Amino acid sequence: MSNLSNFGAYLVFYSALHSLLASQRVKDRTFTILPWIERPYRFLYSLISVILLIPVISALSGSPLLYEIPDPYATAALCGQVLFGSGFWWSVRSFNVGHFLGYRVPDPEAPSTFSDSAAYGWCRHPLYFFASGFLVLKPSVSEAYALFVVWTVGYFWLGSWIEEARMLRAFGDA
Repeated sequence: MSNLSNFGAYLVFYSALHSLLASQRVKDRTFTILPWIERPYRFLYSLISVILLIPVISALSGSPLLYEIPDPYATAALCGQVLFGSGFWWSVRSFNVGHFLGYRVPDPEAPSTFSDSAAYGWCRHPLYFFASGFLVLKPSVSEAYALFVVWTVGYFWLGSWIEEARMLRAFGDA
């Protein structure tokens, strides 16, 4: 991707496809047509999501520099990234990564549970929160990276509203 508008269009495409494949309506229709795919669906969804991020990573490396924070502020920003990265890791350790990525399929008979332990007791969307902080505190920012961060934080914000509505339907006031 050579220019910022193409990169922005790709980010819109990625987020639309990512959201569409995550929607319950699409999953239900897919499982009706292809019942065998229900078990590996989460893994395939995760795999597609990662593969489609490859062009994003590629575009981030070739973009002109927008700004660079000088020291000692750059060092402070890096320390902040370490803290946010640690918080992200703490959040990941709060749930079953195998189930999240789809390489371990949960027992279909087991009821869905609501977690309010560890990071999830402190913040409803800790992965979004800590990832956003980590991304924002990068001391050296290119044009594509700035667009990526604005897109990502916006996508997380919108996703948290959608996720919250889904959680209310599934778990009520808990």
